[in-house]
Amino acid sequence: MLDGQLRVAKAYQSAIDKHVRLMARKLPWLSCINAKIVPDELIFAQLDAEKEYQYAAIDEILEVSGIARVKHELLSRLCFQQGSFHHTEVRVLPFSVADVTRAIQNCLAQRKSTEQHRCRKLIRFYNHFKAVTVDKVQVPGACPVEVTARLLQWCVVQPERTVVTWSGFFEYDGSRYVRLFEKIWVSIEPIRLKQNSTFSGQYGSILRIVVHLTPVESEFELDDIEEMSEVVIASYHRNSEMIYQALLAQLAP
Repeated sequence: MLDGQLRVAKAYQSAIDKHVRLMARKLPWLSCINAKIVPDELIFAQLDAEKEYQYAAIDEILEVSGIARVKHELLSRLCFQQGSFHHTEVRVLPFSVADVTRAIQNCLAQRKSTEQHRCRKLIRFYNHFKAVTVDKVQVPGACPVEVTARLLQWCVVQPERTVVTWSGFFEYDGSRYVRLFEKIWVSIEPIRLKQNSTFSGQYGSILRIVVHLTPVESEFELDDIEEMSEVVIASYHRNSEMIYQALLAQLAP
């Protein structure tokens, strides 16, 4: 029985990885000689066209990633397999689902521009936003890398949870010019908090997060993959801290 479940999980994972890679390959700006001059509107149009497909896949994604029923904090190591970077995370926060959702929706609006980060464009709608950000990320043993991202975030409130999806197109100039296609799925549910190993009367939120990043180019050297890993980790940690700071800011008296 276990072998059968593993085969099914691997089949699902293979299908998802194939979908993400095909999506990255069919992006219309790939035919351009210089991807840096592609209009933001063209990129956002493609991200917008795919957001409902990404949202519809969340249950399958959580199941395949093995965190659909995890009820404690969990942090996986970023891994590179089948041509994509993968990361899963489960976090328990002492804030309500509504507060966490609002912080995620407002994370870029509340973040101040600095030498290390600036939001070049932010277009907000009722339940989603489009943004262009530029971050300087420090890679160990190298000069700071400038990462430009075109992002689309979509939030859907369901009866028992809130689903937030991110999709984006990242570019950076390191040892070589690299483009990454990102998809993030976030499920936010209420959870009863524990105090001294017993359940208290307070509720917080449990976040189940799955991250997929696929290089647009398919041929890389080992050094390129290691550098991309460092950039991905640094960017993800910075974004996580940004959301947590937004939570603290909006809940401050």
